[in-house]
Amino acid sequence: MDAIGLQNLFYRAVYERDSSSIEELSKHIKAPQNLTAEESLAVYRGNVIGNLSKTLMSTYPVCCQLVGEKFFEATAVKYIDRFPCLSPDLGDYGEQFPDFLANFEPVANLPYLPDVARLEWHWHRVFCGEDTRG
Repeated sequence: MDAIGLQNLFYRAVYERDSSSIEELSKHIKAPQNLTAEESLAVYRGNVIGNLSKTLMSTYPVCCQLVGEKFFEATAVKYIDRFPCLSPDLGDYGEQFPDFLANFEPVANLPYLPDVARLEWHWHRVFCGEDTRG
């Protein structure tokens, strides 16, 4: 299997929790003796979700303060399930978060939150040096 095929298999196993992908991937990874392939992938899944949650928290710190850290983390998990990271650069992750918030029922009573998130996203892109001269 080539590298791209292996990456796609890993993606399906981690994000989609596809059992046939997990089984196939287990032929290519060496799990610790005390863990099954599924348990090993759960460790990866937890790391991926944790890192992406921290990324969102660092990109949207004001939103996090407005709703509280625990609520933000729960919201981030819902976002991550819907919008997996497809870029190798974590600085690219989270662009759809403001629109996600605009349609996220648990924050419907905070109509300003998506606009705060949009402002934070634009600040993040400028801070990270995105070339806007397009």
